[in-house]
Amino acid sequence: MLQSCPCRNCGFVNLLSPDCERRPQAPLKAFQNSNIVAQILRQSRTMLHPSEDASISADILELERLQSFYEAQLQEVQLHRRAVIDALEARRSIYAPIRRLPRDILIEIFHLVRHSWWQHINDGRRWSPVTPERQSSLRLDGPLWVLGRVCGLWRDTLHTSPASWAQNVVVRTPFPKHAREIWKTYLKRTGEHPLTVQVVGDIERSSSVEDDEILSLFVQESCHRWKDVIIDVTMHHMDCLEESISRLPMLQTIDIYVNHPDENYCSNICLKAPQLWRAMFSSLGISQVKLPPCITHYSGRITRPNDLQLLSHQSKLRVCHLQLRLRYVTPPLIPVPVIMPHIQRLFVEETGILDLVTLPRLESLVLAMSSRERFVERRDRTTISAWINHFLQRSGCHLQSLSMGQHILFVLGLSIHNLLASDAFSTLSFLKVELQIDADWADHVVQSLTPCSGAPAPLPNLFHLVLCIQPACFHSHPVQWHSIVNMIRARRDAGLLKIIEVQFVVWDNGFTDRNHRIEADIRALTSDSLTMLVEEWNPPDEEHWPVWGSLQ
Repeated sequence: MLQSCPCRNCGFVNLLSPDCERRPQAPLKAFQNSNIVAQILRQSRTMLHPSEDASISADILELERLQSFYEAQLQEVQLHRRAVIDALEARRSIYAPIRRLPRDILIEIFHLVRHSWWQHINDGRRWSPVTPERQSSLRLDGPLWVLGRVCGLWRDTLHTSPASWAQNVVVRTPFPKHAREIWKTYLKRTGEHPLTVQVVGDIERSSSVEDDEILSLFVQESCHRWKDVIIDVTMHHMDCLEESISRLPMLQTIDIYVNHPDENYCSNICLKAPQLWRAMFSSLGISQVKLPPCITHYSGRITRPNDLQLLSHQSKLRVCHLQLRLRYVTPPLIPVPVIMPHIQRLFVEETGILDLVTLPRLESLVLAMSSRERFVERRDRTTISAWINHFLQRSGCHLQSLSMGQHILFVLGLSIHNLLASDAFSTLSFLKVELQIDADWADHVVQSLTPCSGAPAPLPNLFHLVLCIQPACFHSHPVQWHSIVNMIRARRDAGLLKIIEVQFVVWDNGFTDRNHRIEADIRALTSDSLTMLVEEWNPPDEEHWPVWGSLQ
């Protein structure tokens, strides 16, 4: 019978017999010093003598017993070791540097942890402001709830920091159990701090009566403190929100996306927000959401002939991002371009918009081409070039900044020469172009920017040139790249360029190595008169994302 002998000091349990405890090495030494196995193996016979068989069998039984003893001892050691390590780490944590940080720094760390949790989007929607389905402020495994359970100091710090709870409040249906109680606790911890809210409705299934009641309760109790809001819901949820929102005195920015909205839907929600300055309606036409007079930034669709007229009455509007839905409106329905006298910066995803408006104060123009215009409308270079030229001549604006995506440059082709040489672009100080460096159309762009002796300098006032470089598809060392380097050198030598900026799209390590070589070639051209910048990828067709893409 084995006897356990727990140590009075550390609690270690000894499972070996008293005899083994007094002589722990004796059994092992006896087996280690024995050469019976070697003797048997050196013999040529295969059968064992009865005496040898009995001796080997006895040894096996004894060794198995010792193996069990030592395995039991090892398990006990591991258990006690884990307990000692846990106790040691717990006591060392008392002296952790983070416990000595000032309150404001600790709160900033909490905000970074929370922000990283919200921003962990890994589904290819890096421009989407709506958080993934797994994230909701009601989830008790979310960052703020978890951090508040670490220790009393962290709990008290978070519970007395309304700003920590007031940012990225995600309201997502369907709601979990005890949602009412959790919302009451959550809103209590926000104090009276302005709220950054995302309301996300489940589009896969119908909303329950209880979910509608909880959503209405949250909206009624908090909408007067909304500062920034994103709404991504069904038509049913939108009706519920409209009924629940009484006033929005603090609201400054709003982003609404309604899944399959009714064509006759019309909203007054923005009229309840006297401080609203930025509005984005990804699925709604301009005439479907009435705007207050304080709007300065607007993003939306042109779906009806009177949409642009309505927008032209916004006297404070300065920045516009417009999408044209040509099945609803075509140029013949707007025979005279609408004058929009206040817009200074315009993002267009369909170049057909340029044939519908006149912008005399325009300073910055971003031209992209949607897949709809590329593949459905199939615009040709003559049409697009004419639209751009007529728009600039008609507007008479002094354009300072121009960005053009690769699709529109591809369609323009050789006509880019005449376009950039026109007087309308002579005032440009900033130009961004997206180039695929083994494409013929990209070489047309480069040649249009290259000064030639005996000819007027193209874009004589250009100060800052941005090249958004797509990797070559067919050639590892494209000839066009040398043309780009020569163009930069020629403009530098002629005093026609002060800043050259490059942005690379990174897909794999092969492209990364190539990008480093390209960067080195350009950096070799820098001098006191030419500065080089390398920035993150932000091509023209994504340039509007920082303006409307996410809450601050």
